[in-house]
Amino acid sequence: MPRIYETGRNHPRFVDIAGQRFGRLVVLSLHDKKRFGYRWLCQCECGNQIIALGVTLRRGHIQSCGCLQPEIVAKLNRKHGHAGTYAYNSWCSMLSRCNNPKDPSYEYYGGRGIKVYPRWRENFEDFLADMGPRSRDYSLERINNNGDYEPSNCKWIPKSDQGKNRRHPRPYRKRSMPPKFL
Repeated sequence: MPRIYETGRNHPRFVDIAGQRFGRLVVLSLHDKKRFGYRWLCQCECGNQIIALGVTLRRGHIQSCGCLQPEIVAKLNRKHGHAGTYAYNSWCSMLSRCNNPKDPSYEYYGGRGIKVYPRWRENFEDFLADMGPRSRDYSLERINNNGDYEPSNCKWIPKSDQGKNRRHPRPYRKRSMPPKFL
């Protein structure tokens, strides 16, 4: 239990927090007293020493010398760790083709009613678990060209084979022009 000292009628109560741990900080000793409170010398787990207000330590507003923040930000921004991989890029392209009307290929996928398996639509990790990783020279193929993107209808195939399955552009037809009025 921390010791509480009365320092006088006009002064706030003093709480000795030396030796206590707050997050990654261990309080070493009292540093000084300022107008706004007591400041403490603290040692962080990483080896740095800082001076912090006792009230900010006790309320949990400060938990490290600053080394904790980059770790928290990295953890919050990291969802699965596969961003930029071939499988992740294929997954993003698949979602865009089927769900984004501004995608140039939308009319051939989402516009035709091709949908993405609901579990895959929500989570890349589920897609990766079902399909496995993709190597550089492979691409995602639907076995039934009119079927949806789902585990039973998709597989990784070499890009050279995938090129054989693509749509060929329609031959150019000369349009008849309406007669010009004189």
